[in-house]
Amino acid sequence: MGVLSALSRLLKAALGFGAVCLVAAGVGLAVYAAYFHTPGPVYRYPVGVGMLLCCVLVVCSVQTVLLSWGLIRAARIQIPDSEGECWDSMCCRTYDVVYFVAMTTVAVFYFIGSCVGQPWTPPDGVVWSLVLVLVNAANALLSWARRKEAALRATVTNNLPMKAVTKVVKRAGYVLNGCLRALVLLFFGMMLGGAWIQGIGYAQHGGSAAPGTFLEVRYGLGTQRFHVWCDGPVNASRPTVWLETGGGHTLYDLLGIQRGLTRAGWRACAYDKPGMGLSDYGFANQDDSYHYPLIQATGERGPFVVAAWGGGVNLAWEFARTHRENVTSLILMDCYDDDFEFRQERFVRNLTDAEMERKKEEDLRSRVFLHDVIRTVGVQWGLMSIFAGGGADKATFQPPEYYDAFRFLNSYNEKSWTYQFFGLLDHFRSPYPFGNNTVGRDVPLFVMASRTNGTAQCIKNRQPLDSQACRDTIRRHDYAYEYKLGTATYTDQSQVATCQGCTLGFPVEESQWTTGEILRYLDGLPAVV
Repeated sequence: MGVLSALSRLLKAALGFGAVCLVAAGVGLAVYAAYFHTPGPVYRYPVGVGMLLCCVLVVCSVQTVLLSWGLIRAARIQIPDSEGECWDSMCCRTYDVVYFVAMTTVAVFYFIGSCVGQPWTPPDGVVWSLVLVLVNAANALLSWARRKEAALRATVTNNLPMKAVTKVVKRAGYVLNGCLRALVLLFFGMMLGGAWIQGIGYAQHGGSAAPGTFLEVRYGLGTQRFHVWCDGPVNASRPTVWLETGGGHTLYDLLGIQRGLTRAGWRACAYDKPGMGLSDYGFANQDDSYHYPLIQATGERGPFVVAAWGGGVNLAWEFARTHRENVTSLILMDCYDDDFEFRQERFVRNLTDAEMERKKEEDLRSRVFLHDVIRTVGVQWGLMSIFAGGGADKATFQPPEYYDAFRFLNSYNEKSWTYQFFGLLDHFRSPYPFGNNTVGRDVPLFVMASRTNGTAQCIKNRQPLDSQACRDTIRRHDYAYEYKLGTATYTDQSQVATCQGCTLGFPVEESQWTTGEILRYLDGLPAVV
């Protein structure tokens, strides 16, 4: 009796454990869903991994409840714990044991993968995967106990049959449950691949393996750690070049330019923005107020040549506007304001203001959907080579030893896509029209513009050269080029360089040409006094 009483208490504890885990997973899903499209209370935090792990935990916790309740029920009524013909067979009970051993194994390796990527991978992934290890280990033990119980009782009762109706219902339930289990195992196994890609990626490219240094910066929103790399000789007569990338890019994008500058005797700095690369997560109310405190924290002496690519123009332009004394010159590499793409579309398709606003909303919805898929499926299942298969070619990327870090930190982790999602919302809802925020007319300005060959682009897109689609493609590229040339009129001291036949990615794809043009421009600047 003492043994049976102890077993009964143990089974009740297992039942309670399963119920608690089920409730916790449900609460977790509700919380993650609430913050999926809005920043968290403190940080712009990745929630995709936690959401999917909670989905797996719901199913596994239900199995714990069913297994423990089945054993409790069998002990009370003292009959074989039969669940239909398949459930009566030792083969199916053995399958249960094997299944939960497999789930436990996947959970263990997922836990390890989540740990090796710390502190950059979400810590809640570590917690949920540890809970999944415990739940599935309990399920494996319960399945083994049910197998032993069935074998023992079958020898005593000759496996008492159930009523026909009960047998059909329970068999159908078992088949459905088995299908659900198989899907969850497949689902969880694919998630394991994503966890290891992220974990190993951060382990390989973070910490001591990362170039540069990590600086803690305190400013109005709080304290954040930034990944910064300043390299090159300190020369009192030469200003430091401060490199700014746009949203969705890391300091690795402009390493080719940075290395070219340092080899030519110039000092250059690049960094990861909050939420990108190896810098800390962005705050829920993240803005650009970190920028000047970060520059001060580096200890670099101004004034600076601020070189911006793409969306990095917003920070560069604002810095030149509010800290003119710290800016020797601005370099704009294919820079647009946030609303440019829609003005371009209005020009090409002759849209009215109302039509342009509708298109803007449609584009926002489609991009939000794409980001949702990437954050919950692409990254978590290790499929980012499909979603983000383009980009710079390894053969042309400079320096080549950082290509893997460039690919991983830009595209293969949930952290960067979370930053890009909220950056996307800021881009649509709070555009920064840098052209309307004038800087001093005396600021030297160097505009670098790509001029894409529209005809070649039509051929690449398989658009007939006499088609309307091709004509629109050519008009888009011509409009973009004219816009970039127009930014050279924002100051009285400007120069222009054109990258013929290039795309928007020329600072990465054509870093050697870009560096050469920048050096030519820098050599013409007066010495710092």
